[in-house]
Amino acid sequence: MNKDRSHFLVIGAMKAASSSLFDDLCIHPEVFKPIEKEPHILVDGPVDVIKEKYHKFFDQAPKGALCGEASTGYSKSMTYPDVPNLAMQVFGADLKIIYIIRNPLDRAISHHRYLYTRYKDRDVDFNNDYRRGEYLDYGLYGKQIKLWSNVFGSEGIRVVTFDRYLRERQSCYDDLCEFLNIPSIELTVNTVSNVTADLATLPPFIQRRTEGALYKNIIRPMLVREGAENKSYLGWLRKRLRKSQNIQFPAVSEAVARELWKEFEPDIATLGQWLDAEDLEYVKGWSCDSASSIA
Repeated sequence: MNKDRSHFLVIGAMKAASSSLFDDLCIHPEVFKPIEKEPHILVDGPVDVIKEKYHKFFDQAPKGALCGEASTGYSKSMTYPDVPNLAMQVFGADLKIIYIIRNPLDRAISHHRYLYTRYKDRDVDFNNDYRRGEYLDYGLYGKQIKLWSNVFGSEGIRVVTFDRYLRERQSCYDDLCEFLNIPSIELTVNTVSNVTADLATLPPFIQRRTEGALYKNIIRPMLVREGAENKSYLGWLRKRLRKSQNIQFPAVSEAVARELWKEFEPDIATLGQWLDAEDLEYVKGWSCDSASSIA
């Protein structure tokens, strides 16, 4: 990678405000904001191909800029187990890694609602769909962090909680700026991005075509380039083709919530070694009875 730039990754977790956190970081004048937030470059291709993709991805960044991206697939070890090793080969040991986590039961429910809203390929009732492996695995945060720390060590990894980020946003931002070795600035926004309840989706016949190799390897790279007002053509098309949803999801039963919580509890117990005192206090408040309004 370019030796004149420092790099960071926001690795997830999915449905834990990683988009909002990345947007906040990109407000900083020393951080280069790429056209696309979630390119998932590290999940596909040998190292030399990945390096070339990143070279193109950051080619507009000025010398000395801090360059990053935020792909939640990087904390989905069940699906992409080799990402930490690839990241080391591509970026080297100075890479900074940020991981934002939330109550894993909330995350699993939000994950289900997001996928149902987008694809309509599963039961609308989480109580009939909760046994899918990704709902559990992507919320085993200790497991995901350990895979990264085995490669990078703990000093280059910063874990923050969704709860603290929403309630103490400026303080959390200050800590992340210090971690990234840039001076903090005052945040002037307080919005949350990529909320499932607000999600507008593509028509099914178009959505299906975006899952194929032709779209991913040829069409999509052509669309993800700068257009008017620093917006990508892909974003412009999405806004015009997607339609809003108004889906009523059945309540999650107490039995299902407690069954999943038993699976999450041992992993939650390992998180203290990765968290600052402020974030640890929020994790101590997690339970299957503390589920917030799911989004």
